Amino acid sequence: MLMTVPLLALFPVLLRAAPDACDQDKLLLYQVNLETNWSREAFPKHYPEWRPPAQWSKVVGRAHCEEYEMFRLNRIASEALRQFAEGGRSELFEEEDSQGNGGILDAFVGPAIQRGVGVSQAEFFVDASHSRVSLVSRIVPSPDWFVGVDSLRLCVSGKWADIITVELHPLDAGTDRGFTFTSPNWPQEPQVPIERLTSNFPDHPASSFYYEDKETLPPIAVLRITKLREYRAESPLEMELRSPDLEVVNVDIGEHDITYETLRESRLNASHFTVPQSRRQDLLLDDSADEDEGNSSSVPSQILDDYETFKKETVSSHQSGDKRKRRRRSRHCIVSAWSEWSSCSHKCGFGESTRERVVVQHSKKGGKPCPPLKETRWCSSSAECTDSHHYFDWEPPNP
Repeated sequence: MLMTVPLLALFPVLLRAAPDACDQDKLLLYQVNLETNWSREAFPKHYPEWRPPAQWSKVVGRAHCEEYEMFRLNRIASEALRQFAEGGRSELFEEEDSQGNGGILDAFVGPAIQRGVGVSQAEFFVDASHSRVSLVSRIVPSPDWFVGVDSLRLCVSGKWADIITVELHPLDAGTDRGFTFTSPNWPQEPQVPIERLTSNFPDHPASSFYYEDKETLPPIAVLRITKLREYRAESPLEMELRSPDLEVVNVDIGEHDITYETLRESRLNASHFTVPQSRRQDLLLDDSADEDEGNSSSVPSQILDDYETFKKETVSSHQSGDKRKRRRRSRHCIVSAWSEWSSCSHKCGFGESTRERVVVQHSKKGGKPCPPLKETRWCSSSAECTDSHHYFDWEPPNP
């Protein structure tokens, strides 16, 4: 079956036309791949080769309810988005939009892409009450440019989409007036609404995305979202694997295309299941877990308990009128591996050598603090220190 319906990931006013009507008892795991195509061949103008070369920041994403807003085209960017679009800082997103707060079911992060062309991958959870996903990734270097989707619905016409493909184009956060990738900082005061950058907007030949000979620009990135698992809150926990029977729905959104592919009457194997954030690495199921369906202390039961607790707390918080009251989980600091030891500070005698590491994830809400980020050790050389300049080294006169 092939049909076209009006839907626009970047214009959520259309996305809200119909309420989500998917199964209330399911928790779903999705995988998102941001595939970037910022190459010299596709975008030759002002293409940055060094200091820094073309690359992408980490991906910051949220699975959320209808009310949450990470950004919105033609609206003023939030302070959290301004900091991220201008400098890649995500602290405000982490503080204000963390998991369990403000209608957010899952907060996820994909790794940075060190080149203009590459892939960043992450996983996240959704349910019927939190069936939308928003994410952003900063274009580096740039004044305040990024790509992203806002409130993309994963539940369409009562079905969970299995594969979604979205073509992405650069967006201007409206917080900096720079025209080129390497423009110096030039704050836009007052801010202007978020807009899409095109081959003729801004209509200025200095713009890095301005191409007088092109009517449209190719997508600078493609977003692919794939359903990995379905999990139903019922006993026994049994879901059988079936061959895909794809129903493709092409969604016309003007110059973009979002392609939804849904499995007719599909059920997916739950032999490998994860839970959000703090338990995501602790509760991975192996094949033996499926054989222990009758054990009330098995990992599947723990997962259901976690999810049911979250749902009860969410309902309770809405009833009390506090939409931001959610279960808060602590997060430990994570640091990178140590760098190599530096060369000795002196080529002779005694000196110092250092090594460093960086913070990958800051601690939050009572989590373990970060350990020291720098270490120093003594180093020495067998070479004798000599000074070739003896300015006042007088010799006694001859008698």
